Amino acid sequence: MVFVLSLVIGLIIACIIAISRLELELGFFALKNGSDDQLTIHVSLPPLVHRQISYPVAELVEKHGQLATRLLRQAEDGPRQEYVYTLAEQQQLFQRLKTLIQQVRQSGFLRIKKSTDRQLRWTALGAAIVPNLHITVKELVLQSRLGLGDAALTGIGVGLVWSLLGLATSLAQKHFQHLQFAALPRISITPVFNEWLIQGRLRCIVSLRVGEIIFEGAKYLIRSRTLMRRDASGNTTSH
Repeated sequence: MVFVLSLVIGLIIACIIAISRLELELGFFALKNGSDDQLTIHVSLPPLVHRQISYPVAELVEKHGQLATRLLRQAEDGPRQEYVYTLAEQQQLFQRLKTLIQQVRQSGFLRIKKSTDRQLRWTALGAAIVPNLHITVKELVLQSRLGLGDAALTGIGVGLVWSLLGLATSLAQKHFQHLQFAALPRISITPVFNEWLIQGRLRCIVSLRVGEIIFEGAKYLIRSRTLMRRDASGNTTSH
């Protein structure tokens, strides 16, 4: 009996170690051609998981008399879902997510109110964990053609895009201290003078270690339980 129990425990530990050594790969593929937009996300954990989610449509519409963004989400094995958010709703959603991320970092995941949207809670946990992970960018390719109908405006627009890319790079280096590139990024922005044209293609593939994700997630969960127990103990003592 002792031998069987030891064998089972050994197999469980071996499985945990094997899974923790697996590499999670995320691929982001975006295409912009005029009014056509396409965003596809690939999630791969060989040999266990291969999943793809597409956001084929992103357009401006009207909702309750206000300007809104309409998204259509299509997963490989799920129903098609539609999301429509006004600019005010987008700001509220962003602020809510930002607040949740701060709460996760300060007091742990379990202390977020249970009434909070479940998907938003897990997004906040992921956003809080990611800056602590070692992320490898396997491939980063950005190709864009920009024309604003006027040579001077096009030049200004291209300069602005390069400035935004520089700002994004600075923010990434600031918030993701363990970020590294397996290959040099390939970025090109081609101005198209005297023509109105917005085209772009982005291909980004990153990888993360499952073991790190599990470890960082466990830290937040353990911290949450510890703080909750302290609160319960303090309340009990005060009574």
